[in-house]
Amino acid sequence: MVSVTQRIKQIKQPHGGYLPKRLFKYHKFLTPKINYNRKLSTTIGMTVDYLSRYVLGSMPSKAFEISLQGARLVGKEDYVKDLLKNINRSLDDCCILSACKIVQYDCYVRGTKLDFKVNEEIKIDNSTLDAVRKMVQRVVSILKDNTNKILKFNVKFPCPADYIVKQGDADFMTDDTLWDIKVSDKPINSKYTLQLLMYYLQSTRSTIDYSNIKYLALYSPLTDEVYYISVNDISDKIKYEVNNKVFGFKLSDNDDYSQWNNLNGLDEYVLDNYYKKLDPELRKTDFNFEDYNDGIYRISIDDYCTYYSKLDIPYAGAVWNAKFSYTSYILMLKKEGFSCFISVSQKGKLSILRGGSRKNLSRNIKYYYDYLDIFGKRIISIFKPYWDVIFKYASILKNLDPDDNLLKEKYMSMKKELGQCFNMSFSEFKSKYKIPGKVHGCIIDIDPPEFSYYRQNGMLFFSSLNHFYLNPFTGKIESYYAEGMTKRKYYKSPQALIRYQLHPFLESFKQVKPKLEQLETKSQLFIQERDQLNSVPKDLDLQIESDQDTIFSSDTETYKISNLLFGLQRIYTDGLIQIWNDAIIIGAKSTKQEKTISN
Repeated sequence: MVSVTQRIKQIKQPHGGYLPKRLFKYHKFLTPKINYNRKLSTTIGMTVDYLSRYVLGSMPSKAFEISLQGARLVGKEDYVKDLLKNINRSLDDCCILSACKIVQYDCYVRGTKLDFKVNEEIKIDNSTLDAVRKMVQRVVSILKDNTNKILKFNVKFPCPADYIVKQGDADFMTDDTLWDIKVSDKPINSKYTLQLLMYYLQSTRSTIDYSNIKYLALYSPLTDEVYYISVNDISDKIKYEVNNKVFGFKLSDNDDYSQWNNLNGLDEYVLDNYYKKLDPELRKTDFNFEDYNDGIYRISIDDYCTYYSKLDIPYAGAVWNAKFSYTSYILMLKKEGFSCFISVSQKGKLSILRGGSRKNLSRNIKYYYDYLDIFGKRIISIFKPYWDVIFKYASILKNLDPDDNLLKEKYMSMKKELGQCFNMSFSEFKSKYKIPGKVHGCIIDIDPPEFSYYRQNGMLFFSSLNHFYLNPFTGKIESYYAEGMTKRKYYKSPQALIRYQLHPFLESFKQVKPKLEQLETKSQLFIQERDQLNSVPKDLDLQIESDQDTIFSSDTETYKISNLLFGLQRIYTDGLIQIWNDAIIIGAKSTKQEKTISN
């Protein structure tokens, strides 16, 4: 589900918009022009909105509810609550200045660029303070003048969870009019008019009775002008097309516009275009990680999936299938070459993302931004010697060339065994039969899944079966064949595995064996840092000390430690932090203190 404003950005309106400006009636009040500091337009707009709600009867904590949520995220809730004590209906300078400070925390909940350094010392000149006061008075005046019985603010229109567009939230509703306040001196546009129309259409199918709504109005307290339209002057065709093409409802089979509110489920065509289940490529956005400087940014779920699916990670594309049902929005933290993505729930709870999975966090967003680079650098300092070795080892394996004659034997053997399941030409087979050298955690995949298979219960399974494992506690390369996590056959040496499982590469492997052995020796240096591995289980010390070519193992500790390192691996390759442990920060502080004392 997306919000009303998000849906408007997704769709292309006809020329002039679904609800053209020319259909509205217009009135300009003869009041003096208001001048204010335009550099603070976003802050001023929110301040006018929230103070208007307060003056019209809302409690301060309710009027500034979003700001309080943002302050809670960064550990500033007590500070904002103290500022709320200055809010009063006399709208004195202290009240307005406090409101301007409070609303800045909205950015942590729904802002685009999230600067964690909220300007607590913001300076508001006298003309701007007076402008806010006048605009609030104008909003209050026009709403009260149009109200005898009903005055509601933050009007909600609930809807079922499977709808494309989620619950709408209009600004105000008086006796017979739905109002949207725009603190702007720009003329109204098709986005503004469609937003108001969508709120109205949501009201017509709400479980709450909003049949009193007869007019829609857009009001700018800055220019003191109002645009309004009777809902009866909006044609059935317009309502029909918006319900169908924007909301995605299935309506009349013969385009009978009079049936604009006769909903008959959801239109599969519109749904396919929206969810894009058949082709995730169409969901990709123009999000480019490199375009962002250091800071905290609010991004969409599709932005995150666009970024993550491009990473060289097994099954990274599966992130498009994640539901993100607990995610309201995502915060991207970027600092000094490191980044992480944090899910924020509807209740403001934080979780660090790893693909489509999440792990709960206990601190506020400012803490994770402050320590982002410290955490990343600490992990790099601990594991870089290890990662340097395993990635270099994998790089050498990728460049091994198979022997042509042995490769032909392999090709004929597979063709005979697989029959019609294998219809590839030898030239194509030769071009694809390469060692992938994929590193995930402590493991290097050394055979392509397309040509690696086994039979079980009469069925054929294709999977990467042969692996090298760089033990982070011994610094040794261990070689094994595995059809599952609890069924592994270990070989005495990497060469033994190549000889038995990937014999076309044997001669090429022998040529680079000295380089690989040098790397294995170099990895012993990593063991000298054993005392720094206090965040990693130390009960794994699997060593192959057998005269046999193979031994069998069914333990799963190999995968546990490998999975942990795999979660940290993106810090080395992409600067991406997907696992957080405060013990790493404590270790970094201790190391820094020790260096200071020794100096």
